[in-house]
Amino acid sequence: MSTTTDTTGATLPAETGSSAPAHSGNSSNRSRNTRRNANRRESRRTKNCSTSEVSKFKGTVKEMNGHVFQCHGETKIQNQFTRTLEELDSYVGLQFTHNPRDIKTMIKTMKDTVLAMPSDIPEGTKVSRTLERIWLKEIDMYVKQKETYKSNKVVLYSVVWSQCSEVMQARLKKCG
Repeated sequence: MSTTTDTTGATLPAETGSSAPAHSGNSSNRSRNTRRNANRRESRRTKNCSTSEVSKFKGTVKEMNGHVFQCHGETKIQNQFTRTLEELDSYVGLQFTHNPRDIKTMIKTMKDTVLAMPSDIPEGTKVSRTLERIWLKEIDMYVKQKETYKSNKVVLYSVVWSQCSEVMQARLKKCG
C-alpha cells in the first residue's frame, strides 16, 4: 500500500484509482497564508505594546497606574489620551471624598461643571419656618459644594500636571 504525507506531516494512505491527486496543494497554500496573515495581525497588534516603543515615563501619581499625558510623537500607544482620562476618572472616584461627581462630570465634558444654585423664595410668599430653614441649609450646602469644587479642581490640576511628560508640560507652558 502506498502512502502520502499531508501538510501536518501525518502519513495517510494514498487513494487508488482516483484521477485527482490526494491533495492539490491549494489547501496547503491557503493554510500557510492564513497562518502568515494571523502572524502579521499579531505583530501589528503587539507592536503598539512593545517595550522598545513604550515610553519609560510613568508620572508621579502611582494610583494612576502609569497612565500619562504625552505628546503625539512621544509614544506609539493608541488611544493613550482616552485611556488616561478613563484612569483619571477612576482615580477621582476613589480618591476624592467630597463631591467627586462634579469633577467626574468636568472630566467627561471637558467643561466646568455648572452647579445648581437654590432658587430664591418668591417675595411676599409666606412660608413656614421649617421651609425657610430648609432653604437656608440648601444655600449653605451650595456654598460648600462650590468651595469643594474649587479645591477639587486644584487637586485635579496637580494630578494632571504630574502625569504630563516634560515635553507636554513645555508645550502647555508655551500655550498659556
